[in-house]
Amino acid sequence: MSYTTISANEFADLHRKDGVSLCIDVRTNGEFKGGFCLGSHNLPLQDLSLDSVNEFLKDRDHDQNLPVYLMCLAGKRAVMAAEKLAGRLNSPVVVVEGGVNALPLDVMQVTDQGVLPLDRQVRIAIGSLVLVGILLGTLVDPRGYVLSAFVGCGLIYAGITDNCMMARLIARMPWNQA
Repeated sequence: MSYTTISANEFADLHRKDGVSLCIDVRTNGEFKGGFCLGSHNLPLQDLSLDSVNEFLKDRDHDQNLPVYLMCLAGKRAVMAAEKLAGRLNSPVVVVEGGVNALPLDVMQVTDQGVLPLDRQVRIAIGSLVLVGILLGTLVDPRGYVLSAFVGCGLIYAGITDNCMMARLIARMPWNQA
């Protein structure tokens, strides 16, 4: 069994009309605090497992015939979560395409308490490391360029495998857990 998708507008229409049975937002805690779909629950992707989701559903007496909706900022992490869970949960799994970025504001709770989205944090970290490597290599010792080369190799690995170790590391930082 696989997962299905639903557009953000279709999801919002369901949300307004009947409410949704259960929506899990897989962004980091810090991202979630900055804005989320009303009634959604936060289970960060880095902590997501079949056992954690099953326990979460059991605690909420979730009807197994009703779908579990997954969302994130733009949809990528929700797809990753769906691939982990689809066919293993007793409930249908549905990914909200476009994530919270695509949701209309009337189904959102927006606050100023969140942190930068994870993808922006990763770009800032990578850019900073490359810049430091160039500065070290130019001003201190040519071996400093190795840092920039290492980061470049990490980007190549992330592009080939679709697995970003920097994102995993940053997602576990304290500001993303709070």
